[in-house]
Amino acid sequence: MGFAADRGGLEPDRGGFAADRGGLDEADELTPSVRQLIAALGPRPRQERIREAILRLTETPRSPATIARLLGLRDVGKLVERHLAPMTREGSLIRTHPDTPAHPQQAYRAAQPRLAGRSPEGDDDDR
Repeated sequence: MGFAADRGGLEPDRGGFAADRGGLDEADELTPSVRQLIAALGPRPRQERIREAILRLTETPRSPATIARLLGLRDVGKLVERHLAPMTREGSLIRTHPDTPAHPQQAYRAAQPRLAGRSPEGDDDDR
């Protein structure tokens, strides 16, 4: 009988593991504009909006699991299948381990990080 009461006491401790994995710290590191973009996605975001959020999140390399967690998605496999893999094929994302797509430490980064205040037309490479 005493065991049931003891087991019930473990639940709050299990909830603390998410913070230990760094999920909360990573969310705290997001810029206010990225947090706002993610918050505005809603429950069923359009492909363009979720991909814009992915590009903003991957200005720093992030694992698929981290991207899914920050976006509030439960299925990492679907994220890879529907967004990360197609964005990689299109060239908008780059794998940190390009020769090993299933690498256990695979992460994705935006091919061209956004520069604040600059538009693509503003590049000076045409000199």
